Amino acid sequence: MIKNEIITHGVKSPVIIIDEYEFEDIAAEFINCEQYMDLASETHHGITRLKHSFKVAKATYRVAKSFGLDYKSATRAAFLHDFFFNDELDNQSELSKAKFHPQLALQNSKKYFNINDKEADAILNHMYPLTKDKPNTFEGMTLCLVDKGVAVTDRLSLVYSQTKTYTKKINFLLLLFLITNR
Repeated sequence: MIKNEIITHGVKSPVIIIDEYEFEDIAAEFINCEQYMDLASETHHGITRLKHSFKVAKATYRVAKSFGLDYKSATRAAFLHDFFFNDELDNQSELSKAKFHPQLALQNSKKYFNINDKEADAILNHMYPLTKDKPNTFEGMTLCLVDKGVAVTDRLSLVYSQTKTYTKKINFLLLLFLITNR
């Protein structure tokens, strides 16, 4: 981890530099796995599950690194937290999917990657409080909170884009109406 010092009001404090290349190095393991990249065909919160996972991983990386946590484990867990496929949870209610997908994500993660205990805990418990167990580590709690924040922004972005589309259509129809009724 690269640390510099910044002087603010005469007090030295460490500044953590976010290394984008380091994030890409962590991401490479997942990008090179064909089964993981199949998440690009799965929808989740109005976008692909792959895109959602990358957004969660990037935010988790930044938060974990800035707090001096094990950012590599936190980021790897973030990439894997939703590593499941919709057909694995066919005929389940949305609440059941929310509660049970962490176990599938953990199973798939263990099948294709070597994960440590910290990563396993974070993946398994990222849906707290919908699941009964909370994460046992700061890295897991970071993933849990970041995932919720990203999920909300994903949903709001979808609503916003739909609103923009409807507004354009309404404006077009109004313009058409005004032109034809002259």
